[in-house]
Amino acid sequence: MKDASCASGGVGRLIGVALLAFAWSPAAWAYQDATVVADEAPIHQFANSTSPVLSSYKRGDKIHVSDHMKKDVFGEYWYQTRIEATQGLGFIAAKQVFTEHEEDQAQASGVQKDIAHPDTEEDRGTHFLVRGMFLGTHFTGGPAVTVGGEGEFSWDFLWKEKYYLRRMLAVGGFMALSSGGQAFGGDLIFRLFTSARAEPEVRLRVGLLAPNSTANLGMGLCGGIGVPLSLDPGPHVSFFAEASGMTALSGAATLFISLGAGLGYHF
Repeated sequence: MKDASCASGGVGRLIGVALLAFAWSPAAWAYQDATVVADEAPIHQFANSTSPVLSSYKRGDKIHVSDHMKKDVFGEYWYQTRIEATQGLGFIAAKQVFTEHEEDQAQASGVQKDIAHPDTEEDRGTHFLVRGMFLGTHFTGGPAVTVGGEGEFSWDFLWKEKYYLRRMLAVGGFMALSSGGQAFGGDLIFRLFTSARAEPEVRLRVGLLAPNSTANLGMGLCGGIGVPLSLDPGPHVSFFAEASGMTALSGAATLFISLGAGLGYHF
């Protein structure tokens, strides 16, 4: 009985080893061929750039990556890859490799197709946003609802920061014009990147409210959502929808409320 038990235990261990070998085999791990296009491409433990670096590849290295990508909370895409030295698995930024398959998915993540001249986010530095919004507005003391428009120019001031921080913090100026009055001033913008395409954002606004000939200093918040119409980190168009409110800090108690939607161009 003891021999039979040992024999069954040995068979169980062999089956376990076989299953483990199959799980780590290329046939079980669906992969595609890829070429590293960054000067140095770190391999992270998890699909985010703040996790520990396990290894790295150099430009021109031929590697295997997973046949699908994961998106982190900063809006960046990652492939799973095998670390040759240890045969363990890690994650490499999708923008740092050129994949031979799944080109439509790679294009959406911003992977450049020109291996000789990859355009990485670190090289691009600052980003700018110009947007125009159609607004429905209301000033206290004025008509119930007025129609107007808003224009804005924003600058992302995290210059030369890591690519996953792109467009997360920005400053900008805005001007809202309507038949009920005007509002203009500056924005401090915070964008939250999620695993979905939509990008919620909050704008802290300080400026002047002018429902009539008198302008008063005001402050308020603007909450909205941006939806990139392209996932390429290069120049692209985004759709925006927002709701904002500002109140005067001095003079007459003026309140400015607006609902708007429009398009913006990131470059």
